[in-house]
Amino acid sequence: VLAYNLKDPLLAKKEIRRALTLAINEQALIAKIQNGYGSVCIGPYLPNSWASNPKLKLIGYNPFKAKEIFLKNGFEFKDGYLTKDGKPLTFNILFDPKDQNNEKITLLIRQQLQEIGIKLNIEQSKEENIYDNQALASRTFQIWLTGFAAHQDPAHMNYMDQDSPIGSIIGASSFKELNKLLKAANQTYDQKKRQKIYHQIHQRMYDEQVFGFLFYLQLLFAVDSRFTHTEDL
Repeated sequence: VLAYNLKDPLLAKKEIRRALTLAINEQALIAKIQNGYGSVCIGPYLPNSWASNPKLKLIGYNPFKAKEIFLKNGFEFKDGYLTKDGKPLTFNILFDPKDQNNEKITLLIRQQLQEIGIKLNIEQSKEENIYDNQALASRTFQIWLTGFAAHQDPAHMNYMDQDSPIGSIIGASSFKELNKLLKAANQTYDQKKRQKIYHQIHQRMYDEQVFGFLFYLQLLFAVDSRFTHTEDL
C-alpha cells in the first residue's frame, strides 16, 4: 500500500489521492512483480472477510481521468509535465529495501506517473528499522510504500487508529469520523452490528483513499507428491 502523509497540503486533498489511484495500473504491477499471482486491492479487508463491504466498486485505472483531476486543481500540462507556478508536480516516495520487490514497485509506479506528467523521487531508507527514518519520524515524508498483514477479524488491524504507529505517522487523527467508527467497532460485541460498522469503515477508507491500495499477494505452497488429500491445505 501507499501510505500518504495526510498532513501534506496536496495529499490532504481526497481528489488528489484518488487521482493517484487512477494513475496507477495495479494489474501491471501484479503482472510484473508477482508474475500474475495476486489481485487488485480494494481496501484493507480481504475479499472473503465478513468485514469486507461487497458493494464497493473498484476505482480502476484511468490515467486520462487522473490527469483531468490535476488540471482541475490548478495544474497545467507543459513540456510533458503537470506544472504549477512554473514547477513540475513532484512527489517523494520512501521505501524499505529489506523487501526486494519494493524498489521494483516504486520504479514501475514512477514510470506510470511519468506518463501523465508527474515526477516521482525515490528514496531508499538506510535505517535498520524503517520507523527510525528521519522523514517518517519528523512527518516530512509524502508517500511511504509499506504493507500490512490482513486478518479475517479487522480488530487485529489497528494501523488506521490515530494512536497506532502507522496511524500517528500518516496523520490519521484528521479523520475524526473514521476513528469514531473504529472505536465503535472495537467496543461492540454484537457481530451483526460489528459487520455493519466495518462495512462503513471499508466504504470510507476506500472512498477517501486514506491509503493507496495496490494489490493482495497470492501465496503459493509446494507439497511433496508423496502426500495425498492436500487440496484443502
